[in-house]
Amino acid sequence: MHPRDEKIMQHLNAALALLKSKEETPSRNSEWFRDTGRLTDKGIEHLQSLFARGRTSYSIAKEMRMSYRAVSLRHDAWRKKNPNAASWMRQDGL
Repeated sequence: MHPRDEKIMQHLNAALALLKSKEETPSRNSEWFRDTGRLTDKGIEHLQSLFARGRTSYSIAKEMRMSYRAVSLRHDAWRKKNPNAASWMRQDGL
């Protein structure tokens, strides 16, 4: 086989591997999300419990398969309703 053909095969195999990994991606937890993509009451409770435990927006977004922006907006709203809940984070300079 010609070296150029080997390179082409490597690229094709890499592209196929990417496609397979996307197909195997698990879906969101159906208890947390409605069919419309909005959070259920259980999803909101879980999200708020993660905030209360001090988890970062990024780690929550990854775990719940949400966008970082959506989690950040929810976190801002949660902080306004619970100003003392996250005070330990501010004291430690986090």
